[in-house]
Amino acid sequence: MKSIEELILELQDRLTGDLEHDSDIMEQFLKANMSHPDIEELADICTAMLIEMAPEEFAGILDEEAQEWVEELSHILYSLDHENYPLALQRMEHLINEMETSELYVSEYARHALYFDSNFQDCLYHFRSNDMESSNTLLPYTEFYRTYAQLLMRKGQYEQARVALRKGMQWNPVCFDSYEMIVRSYIQENQLDTAWSMMPTLMELAYLPLQLMRVYRHYAYLYMHKQAYKEAYVCLCCAAEYSLGDESVDMDFEELYTYFDPREEMTDAEMSAFYENFTQNELSDEGSDEIFALAKNMGLKFYEEGRMLDAQEFLTIASELRMDEEVDRIVYAQEESPEETSYEA
Repeated sequence: MKSIEELILELQDRLTGDLEHDSDIMEQFLKANMSHPDIEELADICTAMLIEMAPEEFAGILDEEAQEWVEELSHILYSLDHENYPLALQRMEHLINEMETSELYVSEYARHALYFDSNFQDCLYHFRSNDMESSNTLLPYTEFYRTYAQLLMRKGQYEQARVALRKGMQWNPVCFDSYEMIVRSYIQENQLDTAWSMMPTLMELAYLPLQLMRVYRHYAYLYMHKQAYKEAYVCLCCAAEYSLGDESVDMDFEELYTYFDPREEMTDAEMSAFYENFTQNELSDEGSDEIFALAKNMGLKFYEEGRMLDAQEFLTIASELRMDEEVDRIVYAQEESPEETSYEA
């Protein structure tokens, strides 16, 4: 898988300096890389590049006040990266207060404006709701609140963090990252029963491999605290399937082995039988049935309509969740014929 730096260099080779053209190129670029583990960072970089590329023209898309918020958030994230947490929190509190008291925020909230991280999230929200009145905003309000919550959690202010995260989810009700942070806040506070009760909903928001990895890791942790070590082991096996090489799962296995090592306490046949029974009757090892079906069915629909970029986005999601002959055949064909799905102009 290509690094962020490699992808951005490839993208820059395709940009011309024309805002309308480059906006289309970036949108297609993000669709083509929707399954990348750092897709949110790629999206942030694209937004920053557009503002820097043509700030006067971009003001027509994002007004001056909103631009200032986005730029301030980038400064706060810089402070976070350099572990200057007190400064980041001070600036974030000021930004949230300024944002929430602005006419822009109030008007967008009143018209039920929403911001989604991907086309799939947009589709998922409208598939599950009867909302016919919402509109879209260009501002990632959910990210503002999630950054604020991250800083609050570092100070142990978990309830305040959850308030911020729930505010953020008003702008994106299907945001996995925000909901996962709420679950994590309860785990860190040792409110494990509450965290456990939220896990089925978290599973129903996960549509990317690394998201599923996080779900199964949380399940493993919670099972370990119930001293249900075999169940925890199965959950970590599931997490490993979606880890894309993330080493955190290996560390979880090492911790579990201090309590229970199936290699010493069960035969392969016994472990295999337990795994099959558990994943068939307790917790699926393939994520959400509904998420997979939506990704597959919409992907096939887009494919039949000739909307190849949309088809690629949705079918790639489906193929990374489960093995499916029909989906895998199309995804393979698209990879073999990149000219049909290229994001070049």
